[in-house]
Amino acid sequence: MKTPTLWEYISHFNDVKRALITVLFCVLFSNVAVNAVTVGNDRDNSKFILRDEFTWLRNRDVKGIETARIRSEHYLIAAGYTIGDKITLFGKAGAANLELHRLEGETHFFSERFAYGAGISYEITNSQFKVDVTCQYFTFEPGNGKLTGAAAMTEHQTPHEVTIDWTEWQFSLKIARKLEPFTLYGGPKYSHVRCNQKRTWPSGNTEEETFKSEENLGLFTGISMDFNQKFSGFFEVRFIDETAYTMGFGYHF
Repeated sequence: MKTPTLWEYISHFNDVKRALITVLFCVLFSNVAVNAVTVGNDRDNSKFILRDEFTWLRNRDVKGIETARIRSEHYLIAAGYTIGDKITLFGKAGAANLELHRLEGETHFFSERFAYGAGISYEITNSQFKVDVTCQYFTFEPGNGKLTGAAAMTEHQTPHEVTIDWTEWQFSLKIARKLEPFTLYGGPKYSHVRCNQKRTWPSGNTEEETFKSEENLGLFTGISMDFNQKFSGFFEVRFIDETAYTMGFGYHF
């Protein structure tokens, strides 16, 4: 059996530390979550909701000149307001980072920067099953990339600066069933991701590449729990087009 290297131990410790910080963050804010883009859950008779969310995007395949794999973490605060009985408007803001892994071994790590998004949800029906459709937008531009892997071994191959931005549109159909104190939900979604990468070489020359999501159709499923009349929490999984997990807590007004 291969003995883990010191770096692997450190990387594992960082993952555990981030998870613990996330749980503490959620408890301190005591808010339910709404991704890249979380589909989220809501509660009947609540006009306003304030919630936090933490997302682990473990895998999203994108294709530019070649195929690459993206990983990301999002730390967001979201707020939603229901107009009448059918329409809910929401927005979210926080921070997000990004890792871009190319198949030949080159990896760029982009540090946390400001991220934001907005969306609208429309309730189709609310009988035994609650059904609604949602459209949302999410974007961020993480910090300058740090290059590792085979391409970083030779100095003349290493670009002076690498930047990237992330833009995502998502449309989803959510079906929810309430089984007190839990609500189970899930459904299909369509999402489109576009990432624009720019390399600036020491010579001053630039090179641009656009990555787009390789898969657009996916599924999501989640569960939320009402702790009392005001507080709730949730956990959500998204798969096929991406592999992502989101958890959070919220306060309902």
